[in-house]
Amino acid sequence: MKIAISQKGILTLAPNAIRGQQYWCPDCGQLVRICRGKAKKAYFAHQNDRQHGQGETNEHQVGKIQMLEWAKKRGWQGELEHYYPQIKQRADILLKRPTQQVIIEFQCSNLDLKRLVERNQGYAQIGIKPIWILGSPYRHWLRANRQAQFTYLDHQKPTIYFWDYQKAELIKMVGWISAKAKVNPQQVSQDVYRSQFSNGKNQTVRQIVTQVYQAGHELSTSPLVAHCRETNWPFLAEPLFFWHLRQLLWIERFGLGKTWLLREWLLGVDQFSAWLPLPCLSKQQRQQVHQQLIWAWTKQLLTARILKQDQHKIIYWHPPVWFPNYEAKLRALRRIK
Repeated sequence: MKIAISQKGILTLAPNAIRGQQYWCPDCGQLVRICRGKAKKAYFAHQNDRQHGQGETNEHQVGKIQMLEWAKKRGWQGELEHYYPQIKQRADILLKRPTQQVIIEFQCSNLDLKRLVERNQGYAQIGIKPIWILGSPYRHWLRANRQAQFTYLDHQKPTIYFWDYQKAELIKMVGWISAKAKVNPQQVSQDVYRSQFSNGKNQTVRQIVTQVYQAGHELSTSPLVAHCRETNWPFLAEPLFFWHLRQLLWIERFGLGKTWLLREWLLGVDQFSAWLPLPCLSKQQRQQVHQQLIWAWTKQLLTARILKQDQHKIIYWHPPVWFPNYEAKLRALRRIK
């Protein structure tokens, strides 16, 4: 294997790896070691075959015991490796209180969406909701789709749970959704650069660039409101910038004064959105998250005066302002700082 993930989460070529530092496999998430020889070029190899296959890692073994003890100190009773014959599944940890049961799954190795959904559905058959807690490999390499895959709502905020077995403690990665986020120059530059850099390589980028061009615009001259960030969490299958652009192009199809009932507006935006699966949330929670993000974006459009709200109606009030060139856009951005 020529590439692995460093402690800083950076893809690293084997010849550039530093001895004494840890690296993880980008495929399965397990620890790998750097191998160098006189006759063979540097490469990464898994620590041992058992960890790369179906065996249980030391982190998984130790972490389960730690979590059970941690839960007992907080009033839970529990056991490890509880088997449910009716669904043919074994839970890492079963926790019990007089009126409550919770299953903990400690995930240290690669788990695809299909398998996660199957296990969740199995537990749903016996009326117990599992909580997935992730091990150290996921902290170093957590792509957007995986982040969505293990998302929960904790105090109404998107959250992923990790267990640090070296410190024996629970860690939360918490996100936010807000309509108060302002546009900043760095965000504008990142959105434009990534779009231009990826154009021709990524189908999603090519598609949005084409749509913008067919509407008579250039992507780099898009309205500033397109660069707002209502969330730092990957709920969508595309960058927020692209989602905003699609919404703006959709709005421009209508004439000024177009009016939607609030419910119609929210439904229209929802139908124009490619949502990532959130299998650890209930249907109601998924709808809640979607509506929260859509409403945050709607507030940005209201602030920009593209839309106007009249009680339970949303009105297309002013056309989005596309700039004549990128330099004019940057000048406008500096004026609102």
